[in-house]
Amino acid sequence: MNHKHQLIVLTGGPGSGKTSVINALQARGLKCMDEVGRQVIQSEMLKSGQGLPWVNKTQFRDLMLKEELFSYQVSQHFSERIFFDRGVIDCYGYSLLENLALTDELIHACENNQYHKTVFIFPPWRAIYTRDTSRCWIQLELKAL
Repeated sequence: MNHKHQLIVLTGGPGSGKTSVINALQARGLKCMDEVGRQVIQSEMLKSGQGLPWVNKTQFRDLMLKEELFSYQVSQHFSERIFFDRGVIDCYGYSLLENLALTDELIHACENNQYHKTVFIFPPWRAIYTRDTSRCWIQLELKAL
């Protein structure tokens, strides 16, 4: 079986339960990769960096892409199924959401770092959404729920 078929992406909006599911999978002994967006925000906040979504969305996207590519490369050292809390393609989606220019690097990364064709998409879920220091910038419109 092609290794990309072993790489499963969980994606969706902030606070939709992805990380809770990832944590449950890890508790059951399954291999998982953490969300990089939160890591980038925390790292940039610690060093007063500019790569924060409320300061420089493009730099934030580029830092996320770099970390997603690293996470993907790490996954290549394992033969078992791996669950990702988001993936390289999320950087593309973020670019579309924020009207950011699609770079050749981003398009190349999406074309050459592929995951299983089935992706688990988590919809917004008002009842479980909580704000924290990494989510303080997010203004979610959950009126439809």
